Amino acid sequence: MLEPTTAGLRPRLGPIIRDVAIIFLLTFIGGFVIGFAGGGRTPRTMAAVAISNMSLGTVGFTISGCLAVGKRWNHLAFVALGVWLIGLMNIEIAGISFWQWVFSSIFVAIMMGLGGALSYAFKRGD
Repeated sequence: MLEPTTAGLRPRLGPIIRDVAIIFLLTFIGGFVIGFAGGGRTPRTMAAVAISNMSLGTVGFTISGCLAVGKRWNHLAFVALGVWLIGLMNIEIAGISFWQWVFSSIFVAIMMGLGGALSYAFKRGD
């Protein structure tokens, strides 16, 4: 009798770290450029940073979905968890509150869903 395989079910730490780094760098660069050009923490600049983070985060999750080996959505879920945990540094760096960080999980989940769905346009299957 064949035993069920766990290939593709176990998280692979290397690709997860790679993809968290890709998403972090994309959103960091976008936020840095807008913050630098915006000239301060005005409501308009903060809205632009939020739009940039959502857009570039979605691009990052699309890349992650295309690079995923095995179960794409399992991989993306672990990447999303890593992105959310890395966002914890924004409490100290960007001055957001703990509860803002907690609720940012909703936006990370949206980016993961959009990016994961878009990745099927570039790479079929799971």
